[in-house]
Amino acid sequence: MKRVPGWLAVVAFGALLLLPGLGRLGALDSTDARYLAIGREMWATGDWLVPRLAGVPHLDKPPLTYWAASLGYTLFGPTEFGGRFVEQLALLATALVVYRAARRFADPRWALPAALIVRTSGLTFALSRGLATDLFQLLFVRASLVAILDAATRRSFAHAAAAGALLGVAMLAKGPIALLVAASVWLAFAIAVRERASLPWRGVALGAALFAAIGVPWYALIMQG
Repeated sequence: MKRVPGWLAVVAFGALLLLPGLGRLGALDSTDARYLAIGREMWATGDWLVPRLAGVPHLDKPPLTYWAASLGYTLFGPTEFGGRFVEQLALLATALVVYRAARRFADPRWALPAALIVRTSGLTFALSRGLATDLFQLLFVRASLVAILDAATRRSFAHAAAAGALLGVAMLAKGPIALLVAASVWLAFAIAVRERASLPWRGVALGAALFAAIGVPWYALIMQG
């Protein structure tokens, strides 16, 4: 019998764990309720720039989570399942990032267990039951850090540029904290490896430009408005 690919096992297990019962519960807490409502209002009005709650601008967080909820409402209607669906895809993608990183940088035998540990972590599963910004930031910051590691070990222009772009998306999930988290991890890594790995600086420059092009415009538009 042909063996099931590890990445497919991650997806199948994640879907079975995450999707059943996703829409059976109402709002779990005030954050979940607010974010679902803001996403629903964005979906209903077609205003994807300014998040609003009961018609009043709600700018506590950037819009990526609300965009995700709006997309889910477009696919499945304005239900709790629709509002939380794309968040589950983000969590599945995070497990696949870990799976790929373990195969690339560690013993491939640990790739599937590592991905399943991410998927079955009590905190991440609890967060996934309600709509929040954290799991979107988790995906894009983690993917950015893996891309930075790829860029350093392979001297890869493309991976360095991708790392900046991913951080730009993370800025739209939870704000500038994404840059601080990634920079602190990268600094520790750079000090540890010193001459053994280094980044292609042209890729870093392009990554910085992509970061600014993706992560900054929404903030600039909101400040101008």
